[in-house]
Amino acid sequence: MTNLQTLQTTSRGIAWRADGPVDAPALLLLGSLGTTSDIWRPQIQPLSERYRVVRLDTRGHGQSDATAGTVALDDLGADAVSVLDAAGVERVTVCGVSLGGMTAIWLAAHVPDRVRSLVAVSTGLKIGTRSMWEERIRQVRAGGTESIADASMGRWFTEGFRGAHPGVVSWCRAMLTGCQTDGYISCCRALMNADLHAAAQRIVAPTIVIVGREDPVTPPANAQGIVEHIAGARLLTLDASHICAVEQPRAFNEAVLTFLGARS
Repeated sequence: MTNLQTLQTTSRGIAWRADGPVDAPALLLLGSLGTTSDIWRPQIQPLSERYRVVRLDTRGHGQSDATAGTVALDDLGADAVSVLDAAGVERVTVCGVSLGGMTAIWLAAHVPDRVRSLVAVSTGLKIGTRSMWEERIRQVRAGGTESIADASMGRWFTEGFRGAHPGVVSWCRAMLTGCQTDGYISCCRALMNADLHAAAQRIVAPTIVIVGREDPVTPPANAQGIVEHIAGARLLTLDASHICAVEQPRAFNEAVLTFLGARS
């Protein structure tokens, strides 16, 4: 049996979907700040042939509810656990990009019995500085996500990719500008306050860290920091910027399938 893109909602108000055979090993996909679960579109077909691919809209993004006030990484981790429970998944490979990557690391550290393996993409144990996030919050509060959209696309994709694939960039830009202002800001605060340096050292799940060579948001040094904190973790660098799974989907998908195949 196959469950194809059926949108459901957990008791915490988190929207999620599942694709692929319901009896296949599960893979949880967690997106970046300012995106919906649709950001994984280039991954769904190749990954769902062999895995049950579960993806969610981060709190305050897409069809998931926003929360007034402060949201912590702990909350986003609990949201992800609620999706696993709703999907009937006991153990999962978790793959997250940027904010989703930090959430994936949180899961591997805090609920190790639920995480079979970890794919941490374009992320870090800490991302940015307090002053950077405070400025981002001020800008979005004043002008919405439209006010940061062009600059974000410049960080998400290399100049060459933006020139060659304007339609893909427009699709991602629309995802960002469609994000709820309160949801975006609350997740900025979660990133501002999150620091996983201590937690990462507890992780025992097999781990691969993937980073874009030209990523200005979470550069290769961030990825190297994750590798140094998780025993046995491997590092893979792609010729891409921040949203490397969209910029280099074939190389990304092959890397994930190879990593998962070694652990099937």
